[in-house]
Amino acid sequence: MKMKLHACGLATVLALIVGCSASPGEPPAASPGKQSVAADAVAAEPAQTAEPQTAPVAAEPPATQAPAATRASYDECLSHTQGVTPAIQECISAEHAYQDKRLNDAYKTLLSQWPADRKVDLRERQRAWIKQRDADCASDDEPEPGQGQVLEANSCLVDATAARAGELERMTGGAQ
Repeated sequence: MKMKLHACGLATVLALIVGCSASPGEPPAASPGKQSVAADAVAAEPAQTAEPQTAPVAAEPPATQAPAATRASYDECLSHTQGVTPAIQECISAEHAYQDKRLNDAYKTLLSQWPADRKVDLRERQRAWIKQRDADCASDDEPEPGQGQVLEANSCLVDATAARAGELERMTGGAQ
């Protein structure tokens, strides 16, 4: 398998699926209703910032902490899927669209701020990153991957795109 799991990849999806199952003697989790799970939990939440509202208890200063790769609403959306594959995919698709927009916005900002020689380098690095991301997140070489493999590949795309968007956003702060 070519796929590499990134932070909060399929392991999180599977943990949420298992967590959504009711224990013996407990009533099943409430149904998300007729509305889209992704629309309910992921709609229009801004990306998490690098610094929490309160000072962290950890010894690391806030400036060195990396921002969360995906939004809290993504995890919330996944927690309401009850392990239903189409609902999980809906959450993944909504988060990927958001993260892809973040990535493209940061990339365009850098292109508008940087001098021509740095723009060429940025384009080359971005193209190389896309090829590497696609290779890392590709499903098995099988012609018809299973549902789990598709979810894992798509989750990998979300995590990789969110991480790269964060990198580019940090670069915009120092662009000249």
